[in-house]
Amino acid sequence: MLDRFAKNQAAAFRAAVTTKRTLLDSSINYMKTMRGWETAYFNDGGPGDKLLESHGLREIAIRNKAFAVKGLRIIFIDRAAKNKAHSYLHEVAHIVLKHDFDALTLENEAEANEFADYLLKPHFSKSQIFTFIVTLSLGASLILHIPGIVHPGVAQAIPTSSHTMIHVDESSSDIVVITSSGAKYHKPGCTYVQNKTNIQE
Repeated sequence: MLDRFAKNQAAAFRAAVTTKRTLLDSSINYMKTMRGWETAYFNDGGPGDKLLESHGLREIAIRNKAFAVKGLRIIFIDRAAKNKAHSYLHEVAHIVLKHDFDALTLENEAEANEFADYLLKPHFSKSQIFTFIVTLSLGASLILHIPGIVHPGVAQAIPTSSHTMIHVDESSSDIVVITSSGAKYHKPGCTYVQNKTNIQE
């Protein structure tokens, strides 16, 4: 779990790079302008590959999807990596959290992974969640009520047909027994009404 310092650093970094561009592009731009770190892609035949060759870093590049070289202030990232953003932000974490590049521990690596995960997973404050729920509720309410506002006839009840009286011949099957409260009725032969005193025929 990220400690308070690391979580605050991740939140501050996230706030600094949250723009309309992708998180990876924003992070690269932030690291260049605010921290002075360049980013170079490799495995694409471009300038990053030439930098690797000229500084003897090809062996490191073979073993890693991304890595940072403190002396050059360059973060190298494999253009073919499947999860470039996570790999890049992992290296950013080492820089932002001031890890010792010469003696990275398993704890440092785990912390850098958590830092990257924290930045990549969506986080919403309680006020953002509340605002979303209120907005959604208002939207649903409007959708349900607009037809009645725009076309008042839609909201009115549909008139029912007039009641028609029909004549029914009374027969023995039409006789029912009603309880004295008038709430229940039964046929005369029903076992529930036999020998009862609170009934009317």
